[in-house]
Amino acid sequence: MRPYEQVPIGHGLRMALLPEGRQNYVVGQGDLTRPIELARAHAGGDSLAVDGISAGTNTVARGVVCTGAFRTRTAPARLVIQVGNGTPHEARMLVLRGDPGWGTYHAFLDGVPQDATLTVTALAPDGHVLARLRTETPR
Repeated sequence: MRPYEQVPIGHGLRMALLPEGRQNYVVGQGDLTRPIELARAHAGGDSLAVDGISAGTNTVARGVVCTGAFRTRTAPARLVIQVGNGTPHEARMLVLRGDPGWGTYHAFLDGVPQDATLTVTALAPDGHVLARLRTETPR
């Protein structure tokens, strides 16, 4: 995708990736021009270590959206999100053109209980784990 391109990701949300710094992106409803400009003003440096993943959740009309960024040496073939011991959900990934070594992901889940453990895993084409993050949802 192109830098600053506002890509519809579902449920009325859009996501845009910024080339300033690394692992910088914006998610929101409607026109993201203003949030992009604000993010650009504060962007710089790496937000994630190599083989790192970030994660966050927000409530949407019909559940929860999980979003984050990944930074890996090898581009992931898949990225999955698992709530507790439940079934893994495939996330969709967005990456800037070229080989930036990072990208973002998003997945819509029916619901995530408070204090649930989220596991986000980036997988290589051969199936081995490139990066993994386990985090707790807010109370």
